[in-house]
Amino acid sequence: GGVERGLELIGEMAERGVMPDVITFNNLIAACAQAAGMSDGALALDQAFKLLWIMMELGLEPDEGTCDTLIATCAKTAAAGDADGVTFGVKVLDMVYSSGLSPDPSMYKALLEQCLKVAKSKRGGPGCPDGWHGVRWMSHLLALME
Repeated sequence: GGVERGLELIGEMAERGVMPDVITFNNLIAACAQAAGMSDGALALDQAFKLLWIMMELGLEPDEGTCDTLIATCAKTAAAGDADGVTFGVKVLDMVYSSGLSPDPSMYKALLEQCLKVAKSKRGGPGCPDGWHGVRWMSHLLALME
């Protein structure tokens, strides 16, 4: 698909001495978010985090756009029924907080909505606050974001 071709292009760029920038990676991660919503969320999630790792290995720092597209990928993966989307989404939020970035609030909301669904259906889930208190906490937080 398109993401695999994007990874090939990054390799070709490196062979030619052209350094991809953060925008290049953000666009590829955005393609992962689209793929997560249409097909295999687990594969898209894996590819998005592979791109993040490559980006950081090249010395590029994630920006708000990177975080927004990663959170979108995670939320869409979780919406497709894969709880790993929530787990990895919480990791992205940790990265956001530790780096002082300010992603789009709608991305937080999308991830929290999926976390809430997982928490309600499974009495907590990986990366989500557990039990009824976690469900109430997330419900209140979402209400504040409205």
